[in-house]
Amino acid sequence: MLGIVFVTMRVALAQTIVGTAMPRLVAAGQRGDAMMHPARMALVDSIHIELVVAARASALSAMGAAERFDDHLRG
Repeated sequence: MLGIVFVTMRVALAQTIVGTAMPRLVAAGQRGDAMMHPARMALVDSIHIELVVAARASALSAMGAAERFDDHLRG
């Protein structure tokens, strides 16, 4: 049971990070002139990819930790 709570908290944190950072990045990209510099667009794209990968890795890590904890409790 504690493992499930742990996974839920980690996944919620990862979703919050992606959910709050991405709209700000998109808004920053849409402000100013309509055509962003290609280097700036590449930076926004790379940050987006890193956030998604980090969120997935965090969720997978939390799931693995929860499974190990449940295995430990079961003996």
